[in-house]
Amino acid sequence: MLSRTLQYSVGTVVINMVGLALLNWILDGYAIDGWAGLVGMALIMSIVPGLALGLAYRFARLIHPLVFPLFAFVFSAFFVWLAPDLLSALGIEGVHINGWETALWVTLGVTFLGTLVGAIFSLNDEVGYERFVTDQLRRSYENNKITSDKPALLFIEFDGLSVDVLQRAVREGYMPTVKRWMESGRHVLTSWEPDLSSQTSASQAGLLLGTNHNIPAFRWWDKPRGQLMVSSSMRTADMIEQELSTGDGLLVHGGGSRFNVFSGDAPDSMATFSKVAVSKLGKDASYLAYLANPYLLPRTFGLFVADCGREVIQSWQQRRKNELPRGPRRFKYVLTRATTSTVMLEGSRFVATADIMRGLPSAYYTIFSYDEIAHHSNIRSTDGLEMLRVMDQMLEGLERAAARAPRPVHFFLLSDHGQSQGATFKQRFGKTLDDVVQEFIGEGASVAAILDSQEALGNISMAVTQAVKSDGRTGALAGRMLKSRSRNGNVHLGRSTDIDSQVESNLKEGVADVVVLASGNLGLISFPRIPHRLTVEEISEHYPGLIPGLMTHPGIGFILANSSVDGGVVFGVDGVYYLDNDHIAGVNPLANFGPFAADHLRRANRFDNAPDLYVNSMFDPETEEVAAFEELVGNHGGLGGPQRRSRLILHPCHLLA
Repeated sequence: MLSRTLQYSVGTVVINMVGLALLNWILDGYAIDGWAGLVGMALIMSIVPGLALGLAYRFARLIHPLVFPLFAFVFSAFFVWLAPDLLSALGIEGVHINGWETALWVTLGVTFLGTLVGAIFSLNDEVGYERFVTDQLRRSYENNKITSDKPALLFIEFDGLSVDVLQRAVREGYMPTVKRWMESGRHVLTSWEPDLSSQTSASQAGLLLGTNHNIPAFRWWDKPRGQLMVSSSMRTADMIEQELSTGDGLLVHGGGSRFNVFSGDAPDSMATFSKVAVSKLGKDASYLAYLANPYLLPRTFGLFVADCGREVIQSWQQRRKNELPRGPRRFKYVLTRATTSTVMLEGSRFVATADIMRGLPSAYYTIFSYDEIAHHSNIRSTDGLEMLRVMDQMLEGLERAAARAPRPVHFFLLSDHGQSQGATFKQRFGKTLDDVVQEFIGEGASVAAILDSQEALGNISMAVTQAVKSDGRTGALAGRMLKSRSRNGNVHLGRSTDIDSQVESNLKEGVADVVVLASGNLGLISFPRIPHRLTVEEISEHYPGLIPGLMTHPGIGFILANSSVDGGVVFGVDGVYYLDNDHIAGVNPLANFGPFAADHLRRANRFDNAPDLYVNSMFDPETEEVAAFEELVGNHGGLGGPQRRSRLILHPCHLLA
């Protein structure tokens, strides 16, 4: 520990020297004339943050969160302003700082540049994190911790991580913490297959609430309700949890839900889709403490800028090498990725550390970072593996925090689903699924479609909404700033929610005859004007070319429909599978989709709100590629590929045996 601390201290001084030298070149009113002054200032800038943070945390409960970082920076700037006189008293001349404003800019500049340099060169800042975050949280909860001999159970979900990718990351050295857990014999890796709806809301409902009944996809037209249901919608999540919860969820006994779709009946929910509308945060909440932490603010901003640069470089390298498949990686995605992989990841780690130091008996956290990168980079690229390296470092940091917790801590590493990949349906055929449906039903019928999930923006919107709903002036200020993007008190970033609302309005008004929705490589086709689920016979009567056309399209693997005579029927290009009596006519359309495919489809076909038609994309068993109906090269939601070998749990060997 002493060696790590010494390395961190020396590294901090060197980086501060670099930052001070750069500011000496670009900042008016500030000058350093010699090496002695540069080293002296660097030492002061290395010592002062510890003093500032200690005082800031001491007064944290007495001041407003927005004043908290300001206090720390002003305190640091005060010492920087006095630095020339302090150094002069020690016989070191040549440092000049003209006024408070210059001292503040020096403080901000050195802090930001130090964090940015550390992020770009992957310098280990774990000692600093323990000193300025973990230690301070431990002190702040010293008189308010839950001490017990009964172990705390912390469930950490890595969204979108398949067993295949985890094993590769461990094998190639990207996840040394997970490798150590596995090789020590303390943890055991178990995997299982998700059902047809291979996506977060369906998986988390099963894990946290015990059932995922009537969740057919990420987005669906719910005929019994007469409305559009979207997994990344706070309204949808609330409705589903009210319907599925029995009051005995995974976290019901004093647990905490963090950054999840559902709460698992936790009494303490924070940044959870289903509860964000009713969860209020006081000024002592760890979520607000993260937003106000004067060490994490510049650290997160530096990591954010570095990750933006990393995405630009990785995208350019992918184009230069002509790596395929690849999807569009535009400027909006640069910001979305950096927000998910830095701001939300740092927030999750901070809140988890606070929960550990508080002695919370159980908690469940969703980490979105890997899933978002794999969607756009493809699951075989190193971009996602590099993100897993950062996430593994987070696990190591939480493990160290647990060693100082007021109770023993058991870690569970989970995944909700994996991802398959391949060129998208549009990339392969030049048309989207709704274009193809329009061709087969004829120009006389109108089609509405939503083929872009915008899952990441939904996650970010949820986290921002939680901050806005905090009690006090902080939430009110944030709410006023985001008023134009708020509806019914919830923040909605991006255009996806506007599109959803417009399509739903059109469907309710009977404007569209057919609605086509996408969930990765699973498509859902519904006829909203007809209140009941249409049978194969009824669809064939109204649109005789639709099912035959889809069956023979090279981008379609199979179609699931319900017959008034035969029940569930799966149509393929060369055969039909009658699910209810397990009879196959011709070639089995599910032959390449795994031994449990028929079971998954039987269950999905019995949902009360099942679409009129489920459409699964093609699947190449040799390359394991699928063709997503969304413009995502890494995708999930249906059958085919590594998304089926997906859900995992790395758990203590003496539990869940």
